[in-house]
Amino acid sequence: MAVDASGVYWMTTSGIYTCPLTGCPAAGPTVITSSVAGGSKELRVQDSSVYWLVPGSGTDGVIYRIAKP
Repeated sequence: MAVDASGVYWMTTSGIYTCPLTGCPAAGPTVITSSVAGGSKELRVQDSSVYWLVPGSGTDGVIYRIAKP
């Protein structure tokens, strides 16, 4: 889970989601992406992007970035 001035962000095995700090609307959270590989971790947010890590073997891994909605 990550939080910034624009909202709360969380990751599940089926995607990354966000809601405003005031709470999720009746329609539910906003889906940022539904393309999250198993084992993804380290969710982070910055001004305009959301980042997460897909670990590899040893010290390998891939950092992904997507724009905030």
